[in-house]
Amino acid sequence: MEGQHLNPHFTSGGDRVELPPIPRTGYARMDDLEVSRSGLTARISFDMVDADWVDKHLRRDSSMFGADTPPVLDFENMPLFHLEIVVRLYRDRVSKRYPWWGAQYAPTDIHRLLSPDLWRDHYFDGRFDPPYDPSAWFFIERMSKRSSHRANIYRSMSGEFESINVEIHERFTSKQLDRVFTLPGTSASTLEPQALALLSGVACDRVVVFDVGQGNANGMVKDGCNGPELFYDVGAGVYGNHHTRPHGGPNLPVGNAKAVILSHWDSDHWAGANIPSNNELLSKTWIAPKQTVGPRQVAFAHRISACKGKLLLLEGMAPRVQAIPLQGGKVLQLTQGAGRDRNDSGLVAAVETTTPAALCRSIILTGDCDYCHFSHLATAPVKGLVVPHHGASLKSDHSDVPSSRGEPSTLAYSFGPNNAHGKSRVRHPTIDGVALHSAWNHGSWLPSRPGVGNPGPQVLATSDHTHKAPRGDVYLDW
Repeated sequence: MEGQHLNPHFTSGGDRVELPPIPRTGYARMDDLEVSRSGLTARISFDMVDADWVDKHLRRDSSMFGADTPPVLDFENMPLFHLEIVVRLYRDRVSKRYPWWGAQYAPTDIHRLLSPDLWRDHYFDGRFDPPYDPSAWFFIERMSKRSSHRANIYRSMSGEFESINVEIHERFTSKQLDRVFTLPGTSASTLEPQALALLSGVACDRVVVFDVGQGNANGMVKDGCNGPELFYDVGAGVYGNHHTRPHGGPNLPVGNAKAVILSHWDSDHWAGANIPSNNELLSKTWIAPKQTVGPRQVAFAHRISACKGKLLLLEGMAPRVQAIPLQGGKVLQLTQGAGRDRNDSGLVAAVETTTPAALCRSIILTGDCDYCHFSHLATAPVKGLVVPHHGASLKSDHSDVPSSRGEPSTLAYSFGPNNAHGKSRVRHPTIDGVALHSAWNHGSWLPSRPGVGNPGPQVLATSDHTHKAPRGDVYLDW
């Protein structure tokens, strides 16, 4: 929106803005955890705000309005940061402290920090699959000693970072921080009549999967119109994957859009709305899950409100499915994943044809939600399917993947060229992620090199890791 102030953190490289200095201390919530293929290391991301700045403003509000008045901070000028740390999850040899562990690996103290009550009970391929509590707060302090953790800190969503040493102190709870960093908006377990009326005007003759780099943005398009009438995610590559964005973009055609369905609150699913050419999206109606998030997501949600947009938050929707009639005899089925984390409690959408009955087909948009967490969504045979989480390794097995029931169908991957997730050396799509979708012929993609080359007529991809195959938007048709 022209003239609308933008928090400097939401800008990208090349923007002429003054970024905040790296703070002395920060309050942070875990934003993501990516375990390496070996299971021995992990990249942990934190969504952090300058602790001194928050404390100063909380003290000011308390003295001016009283301790019982909920504080309202200046989200447009709040110093926000993204922090990434790579940690070892295991010692190479079992110590005397863990005689029960057996074999060759022993957990490090990072497990107690992430999830002190659950860490003994969660394993992955014989090792620990670290759960974490998204509501927990961490106090992070910048250090000079080398014995502390080495971290990359981002002051904006561009790929520019600085390396610093930090100490992650014990996790803590804070009702005051929880009150400040809670998503604004109207909460419900089902869509209200006004939102239903808005969506009922949407036509969907095909679905576009936009090339946004390492992110996700899908749209429901009416033939003959320029751009979607309904978006499902409006993401883009961010931070270490900012380089995966298409040159000068992504530029999303927003002129016909009535609303945005946000699958979940990971930045690579909404960051495209911060690009100046796409800012009109911020004035739309947003339908999103009510999730526990960090300072960055809350600041973005407040930006939607500042741009006169409307935010509807759905919670506790699973295992119910809401069917919304669309134009042209199609139906939008909307539900929520039944998982516990941000990915697997996201919104999942399916667009279905209804006539003739014998030819009913569905196109399913998954966000980052694993199949096993939306098994309650019963759909017509799959005509098109957007692979969850950019082709990441999932916990589902083949029986969980929605089926085309023998009919021709198309699989779509949305990922950025040569994407990476820190020193964990994870790249999407993964070998396991592609193997899970072996029912579709992946063309020239070798099992050991997914994402390289042309995947063939049954599989479409927005990108290629070699830059030799074409990249760009792909379409799922009826």
